[in-house]
Amino acid sequence: MSGAGLREFLTRPPTFVTADDEQLMRWCIEIVRLARKHGYNASTADTIAILHTSTLLARLRDRPHPSPYDFQDAAVTCLEKDRVPGRRDVRRLCQILLGGDRLGRVGYESLPPLAQDVYDRLAVLGVNLKSSRIERALLDIQGRPELLPASDLLWRLRYLGAGVRPIMGERTLGHKPKQESWDIEIGKHQGSLIQLGYEGLTIEQVLEKRLKTKAFEATSRAAKALEAAEDSVLYLRSGRLTRELGLRATELLRAELGGNDAPEIFQRVRGLVHYYRTLGMPDWIKDFVSTGYRHYATLLPTAFTDRGTAPRQLAAMLAFIFTQEALAFSMGCERSQLLIAVAQAEPEDPPKIALRWAAQWILGQRTEDEIRADFQHLLSSPMLLPAFPEYMAGFLLALEFTPRISRLAVEFLSRAFAALPDEVLVPWLPKLVVTLRPLGPGVMQTLVKEAGLAFPRDLAKLPAWEFSWDRSVPVAPPPAPKARSEAKASAKASAAAPAVERSPAELAVATLLRAEPASLNALAGLLGVPTTWAPLAPADETSAATSEAEVVASEAAEDAEAASVADTPLAQLLAAHPEALQALAARLQALA
Repeated sequence: MSGAGLREFLTRPPTFVTADDEQLMRWCIEIVRLARKHGYNASTADTIAILHTSTLLARLRDRPHPSPYDFQDAAVTCLEKDRVPGRRDVRRLCQILLGGDRLGRVGYESLPPLAQDVYDRLAVLGVNLKSSRIERALLDIQGRPELLPASDLLWRLRYLGAGVRPIMGERTLGHKPKQESWDIEIGKHQGSLIQLGYEGLTIEQVLEKRLKTKAFEATSRAAKALEAAEDSVLYLRSGRLTRELGLRATELLRAELGGNDAPEIFQRVRGLVHYYRTLGMPDWIKDFVSTGYRHYATLLPTAFTDRGTAPRQLAAMLAFIFTQEALAFSMGCERSQLLIAVAQAEPEDPPKIALRWAAQWILGQRTEDEIRADFQHLLSSPMLLPAFPEYMAGFLLALEFTPRISRLAVEFLSRAFAALPDEVLVPWLPKLVVTLRPLGPGVMQTLVKEAGLAFPRDLAKLPAWEFSWDRSVPVAPPPAPKARSEAKASAKASAAAPAVERSPAELAVATLLRAEPASLNALAGLLGVPTTWAPLAPADETSAATSEAEVVASEAAEDAEAASVADTPLAQLLAAHPEALQALAARLQALA
């Protein structure tokens, strides 16, 4: 045969077989029938469309005759016009038509050792594990403690994706299960359990290999290794494995150059530290916290100025530092490193500037009045007013590591809603929701509670109501000369009054108060009450003279103290709300 003839023979398509065309036609008819049975609006025209589309796809793919894959793509194209009306889509119907949904079942004797071990350990549940239907298992662990190992096995199978699904129940750090409900599909999805048998002899061995692979692979990061350590606590309760994974997470944290994983690391470390407080803090978690404290404190100056570090990541770094300070100090860390890092930071982005203000407030480098003045300056400056929402977003992120600023946050938000123009306020509201959502229910509950305390509880008080931070404390006017003379005369009359009878306990208290009268004299001076000391014994000439001298001395002390404390904020506050202290002074005078 010549070269041209061989080339023609090899490139010539195979001879068309009539049986292939009949089979394709039968597939087109059956798929339309199945589609109509499952709610699709299919007709004979769709049969013809599927036939021609299958042939077209085969030619485009250089095939002499449509294959099952061409037929399946054509059916999906022609039948799924708008939406999927039923449980099964057209691709699944094609698999049913072509026999792709037929699954075999392996007997117990032929199963790998891992699968046999699972069947044996789950026999206590009393469900048919070989059934092709979904079996429901109810576990009353509180009433039947022997079901707890079966519950642990089900959670491990669920972690590995081996045909079980929890309906009721959870597996979290420190949680003790009482009742659980499971849907078990091991018989229906037996293949996934058999595949696990090629990885190990028991579920625990396979799970340990998976966790080590997650932590020790070349592309692993500290957050992934820490997640593997947390999973080992949840599912295996192996101190050896958890320590190994935790040390790996510490090693990876030292090698990281940024704070991209800081939010996830902070959340996991906070949960693990809270869990171990009742059990005893292991060495690996102490090492991780001290390493993280030094690592993030070192990265803070760069993170404040780096545009690649998001404000949420910076807030997570600060949250890690401030919430784990006590444990880090016990491991030898020093706060001086943090003070130097915050002092060196010079952020330019508004959210990071607000975060720096919050950090300085916690460290004692900035007062509450200074922060309030900064935000007041933003609201009063037309040039800075559009940037106020960004400053506020950064300040709200600080709630994650210092919830005590919730009162300031409520004050600033109230001022913003009152002062910001609509063109600034309305676009900011969706961003505000997105900012508050990641903070969690605990921080939001604190913020809402603080907001509830700031507003009136009765609708009738709303017209005359004003914010607590807008109220001015009234200053009490000094007493008139006539009132002072009347008070002195009353004091002299009280001094001449006979002494009252006292019990031994009251006499001891009165003796102590008379021996150290400075505190009561100062309190009486703040309240504007004349200082009167009744005699301890029946009045005679000596006691009367002594009382008269005491009255004269108290008058001089009252004048001096009134002059020194009249203009203090404490005097103004006591003058505005004198009821409680007046009752206290009356009680102390009765004892004296």
